[in-house]
Amino acid sequence: MKPIDHNELEQRISRLVRDLPARRAPASLEARVLAAIAAREMLPWWRKSFSHWPAWVRVLFLGLTATMAAATVWLLIRGLSTTPVTTASELFTAPLVWWHNLNATCRSLSDLVVRALPPSAMTWIYVALGAVGLAYLALIGAGAAVYRVLRPNV
Repeated sequence: MKPIDHNELEQRISRLVRDLPARRAPASLEARVLAAIAAREMLPWWRKSFSHWPAWVRVLFLGLTATMAAATVWLLIRGLSTTPVTTASELFTAPLVWWHNLNATCRSLSDLVVRALPPSAMTWIYVALGAVGLAYLALIGAGAAVYRVLRPNV
């Protein structure tokens, strides 16, 4: 048995598919599609996607979820703390003290790096950060372009 050439196989399959008769859509398809669109339009706003919600509800939802996230972080920080809370003011200022300590640590580390480097090195650091930023933007742009080329408008 002789091996089949891939180009010949591709041409045979292409011919077979081309010779198949065109299938007609069912007569009720248009009516069913229009009925599905009408049913989707009749849904209340809370059953639709977030972009269809009223603006005030979206703002309220985002505010509540941000508050819940902040409360979760605050409770985690409070729960990981080893010192007991003595007053109500300490209960609310503990996360701020933690943030202040983290901020001071980061500032002192950055000052240490700046003092250790010669002044001309800072220029190269800024140039490198700019190049990384431009490369990141180019990657995003290339990804968007490839997406637009490979995925036609639907």
